[in-house]
Amino acid sequence: MKKNFFSDLPEETIVNTLSFLKANTLGRIAQTCQFFNRLANDKHLELHQLRQQHIKRELWGNLMMAARSNNLEEVKKILKKGIDPTQTNSYHLNRTPLLAAIEGKAYQTANYLWRKYTFDPNFKDNYGDSPISLLKKQLANPAFKDKEKKQIRALIRGMQEEKIAQSKCLVC
Repeated sequence: MKKNFFSDLPEETIVNTLSFLKANTLGRIAQTCQFFNRLANDKHLELHQLRQQHIKRELWGNLMMAARSNNLEEVKKILKKGIDPTQTNSYHLNRTPLLAAIEGKAYQTANYLWRKYTFDPNFKDNYGDSPISLLKKQLANPAFKDKEKKQIRALIRGMQEEKIAQSKCLVC
């Protein structure tokens, strides 16, 4: 086996160094030699886990942007990759895609997310906003058009009906 600079370093040092690279850069490096390829694809090393976390963060960011801009097809495509839209993360101030859609006035996407997944309409992000409180603020804003207010009312009604249905006793 040929000796090179990296063969003398501990694998942990190399893994830690490579963990700072973007996934596409890491992929190019992994193609250059067998040693890097083995490190890049070893499921037991921290690098693989870091790469998976990076991919999830990137998908999550794309999901938030697609939801905010009412790109429903892109939202569906990202959700098929296994991202759970009901979860929050600290990178996005504990916001969900539902809240991002409402904030972006993307009511079609918000309605899809609300109907397809289970969200708490009163869950607050780091700013104290919840889906239902943000909808109520938008409804009270005179700058919103009648068409938007109609969509907002429908979403609020759906969230309140869901809350009532959840609070009913099924045994009583």
